[in-house]
Order: sequence, then C-alpha cells, then structure tokens
Amino acid sequence: MRANRLFLRLYLLRGAQLWVATRALLTGIIVYAGADPLRLSALGMLESILLSVAVNFAAVRRNQERVLLGNMGFGPLFLGALFAAPALVGELVVRIGAGASR
Repeated sequence: MRANRLFLRLYLLRGAQLWVATRALLTGIIVYAGADPLRLSALGMLESILLSVAVNFAAVRRNQERVLLGNMGFGPLFLGALFAAPALVGELVVRIGAGASR
C-alpha cells in the first residue's frame, strides 16, 4: 500500500521542525559546556538524530495519532525512517557547512 503523499509531506515537515528545535536545544547545551556545536563527532550526530526521532514519536503519542497512522499502513519502522530523514539531511548540511567554513 502506498503512503498518502499529503501525510508524508506533513510528517516530513514536522520532522524538520522538531529537528531544528532539538538541534537548537543541543546547541545551547553544547555552547554552555564550552564546546563547538558545529563540530560534532559522528556519534554526536547520531545522538542528535536519535533524539529528534524520539521527540517525533513523543509528538505522535501526545497528539494521539498512532492509531490513525497504523490504519494508514505507517508502521513504526517506516515512521522512524520518515522522522530520521529530515534530521539526517539537516545534520549533513550542518557538517558540510562547518567543513566549508574552516
């Protein structure tokens, strides 16, 4: 069953918005700790992406959308990939931007 494009677009947009929010929070914490937030290690990038995915799943649960998404055929693995895609792209853009600014 093909996923509805409207819902895909909406959840990708929400994923991007929540990634920006979690990245801003992590940047504040990293700056407070005295480190460079643009030069995260690969493990730090992975942790940022996983945190973003967890926040997205929490938003789905808070909005009680899990049953709707399940009825539309969006399984947990698909949702995890859908939520991780904008975070992965964002982290790669930050990594490339930080590398270009050296």
